[in-house]
Amino acid sequence: MNIEIKCLECGRRTRNFEIGPAVYAVEYDDELLLKNNIFCPKCKKDISYGKCVISAGEFFLSMTALAIGKLAKSENNFKIPEYLKNILIVTKENYDFLRTQSKGKIKLVTKF
Repeated sequence: MNIEIKCLECGRRTRNFEIGPAVYAVEYDDELLLKNNIFCPKCKKDISYGKCVISAGEFFLSMTALAIGKLAKSENNFKIPEYLKNILIVTKENYDFLRTQSKGKIKLVTKF
């Protein structure tokens, strides 16, 4: 999924950043788990755990677009754009299991 991130190390934003495969659970509505480590494209530091934030509003707009795309795709009317792929919505139990295997976590914030 491509999204705008803000590095808390250097304080700079990066638009259209590919976070890679990610997991979201409604029970943990303030964070995303990442499959891979992420590095700030500007300062090159590892910002995988707690050193990076994304806008919750932008994230939920992307999730809404993904849900609409999946519905339309099931009826063969729409192709899901590449920037919306690689996100998975899971239950609390699955999220807790995947948390042990994740290599990063991003906090969702209301504004930068």
